Amino acid sequence: VLNTATNQLDEQNQEKKKESKVIPINKIPDDLPPYISRKILENFIMPSNTMEYEPDEDMVDVPILGRIAAGLPLDAVENFDGTRPVPAHFLSSARDYYWLMVDGHSMEPKIPYGAYVLIEAVPDVTDGTIGAVLFQDDCQATLKKVYHEIDCLRLVSINKEFKDQFATQDNPAAVIGQAVKVEIDL
Repeated sequence: VLNTATNQLDEQNQEKKKESKVIPINKIPDDLPPYISRKILENFIMPSNTMEYEPDEDMVDVPILGRIAAGLPLDAVENFDGTRPVPAHFLSSARDYYWLMVDGHSMEPKIPYGAYVLIEAVPDVTDGTIGAVLFQDDCQATLKKVYHEIDCLRLVSINKEFKDQFATQDNPAAVIGQAVKVEIDL
C-alpha cells in the first residue's frame, strides 16, 4: 500500500511539473513554448540585490507597524497591522526590524505605492541611503534618501516630480531606521 501511494504521488508530481509554465531563469529548457523568447531569457540579468531563499528556510515574523509616507510626511502612528515573514539569515540579532507600508509615489519606481519596506531600526544612515525620518515637532514620518548637509538633513525623493525636503533647526527630524528590503504584493 505504501509503495502504491508513493508511486501515485510521484506520478502526480511529474504531471504538475509538466503543467507548470514557470521557467527558472538559471535553467532555460530546450523545449520553450513559442510565446517565450529564448533571447530575452538568455540576456536577462537578475538584479544584484535580488534575494532568493528556499521555501522551507527558517523565517521570522516581523511586525507591520503601519504606513510611511513617500511624498508628503504622514502622521507617525504606530499601528500593529499583522506580520510579514523574513528569512532568518537576513536579520541581525543585534537590531530591531519592522515593516512599513508605503503611502505615496515619491520613491517610485524603486519603491512603489503599496509596497512593504523592511526598516532596520538605526539612529542614522550614510548619505544616499534610504531612511525612515521622523519630524519631531509634528510627529510625521517620511521615507527618503538622506543626505547630511552642514546645517540640515536633505531628504530626496527618487521620483523627480517631488521636491527635496529639509530637516532644520526650526523643523527638526531624526532618522529612525534604514530601509533594507522592499516587497511588493501583486
